Order: sequence, then C-alpha cells, then structure tokens
Amino acid sequence: ATSGGGPSRLHEQEKWSLGYKLVAGVDEAGRGPLVGPVVAAACILHQDIELVGINDSKKMSEQQRDQCYDILVNSPSAVSFAWHAIDATTIDEINILQATMKAMETAVAKLQVKPDFVLIDGNRIPKNMNPGMFRINTSFLCPIPIR
Repeated sequence: ATSGGGPSRLHEQEKWSLGYKLVAGVDEAGRGPLVGPVVAAACILHQDIELVGINDSKKMSEQQRDQCYDILVNSPSAVSFAWHAIDATTIDEINILQATMKAMETAVAKLQVKPDFVLIDGNRIPKNMNPGMFRINTSFLCPIPIR
C-alpha cells in the first residue's frame, strides 16, 4: 500500500520483474445499486506514470477523479484504456455476476494495446479469460496471465 493506505503498483511491479511488459488492471462499478448499468474499465499504464492520490473511486473526491481522468486520457504514458457497460435489461436476463464478468471481459478485449497480463480487482475470473492462471483467494486482486 502507499503511504496514504491506498493502492500501490506492487502487483504490476512483480509482473514486470517476471518479464510481463503490458500489465492491465480491470475493475467494475455498479454492482451494488438495484438499478442502472454495471460498468467495467481496463487500463494499461506505463511503468513511469504516477497517479498521485489514486485510490478506490468511492474514496476520492470528484476533483481527484477528474484529475486522474485527465491524466489517463491526455497522457501518452497511459498506454491503453477502455470501458464497457452492461445495461439493466441484460443484467436482469443474465444476472449481475454474469453481467459484471461480461463487462470486464469486454473492457479488456477493447484495449487497443493487448496486455500480456491482467490484474482483476475481484475474487472471480471471467470464464473467457485464459484458464492458466494464478489466483489470490481474496477480494483484492486476481492476477490472470493472458499470454
């Protein structure tokens, strides 16, 4: 963890040291509400980029979220990012868990630069990702090699 108790890049650093060059992270938002879409976003950041104050979006102010967004979309060091939303009708048809998994899979698939490793914030691995995986059995991060 960082000095502020928020996320760090230790999982990425570990994968970089093992030879993975393009490490993506993916997470979802919208599983808790009873209405509306579920959205997942995936991002690959260059090793040198530092997003000061990055944390769980619920713990960040609107200004902090906007600043991080500006860095991501305007920085050549943000190698690639993508998002995907699953609407409420589809959630009702396939259930929230399957909708979340589909949103995560699709967000990763939409990345213009393809990662060679994905870190998933969650305790389940989408079924269409490479089954040769190492899994952390917590709800923090499930790393998934997708080579």
